[in-house]
Amino acid sequence: MIDAADDEDKEATREIVTSMLSEKIPEETFGPSKAANGMWAAQLRVMDAITGDTKFIYEFEQNESVVW
Repeated sequence: MIDAADDEDKEATREIVTSMLSEKIPEETFGPSKAANGMWAAQLRVMDAITGDTKFIYEFEQNESVVW
């Protein structure tokens, strides 16, 4: 989006894109987060094996992961 904007609109477009990317949207409504093209997303979810309840969620930054 930023690359497609006119030179005079690039800064405003950059602010809008940054705002859109930082907004948390409800996973129940929109599904799990998705990464941008050429990138990937990761999430750590700890669940109760018996009830299936989620006990903890950690969302990693784009292209960030954990190595065990």
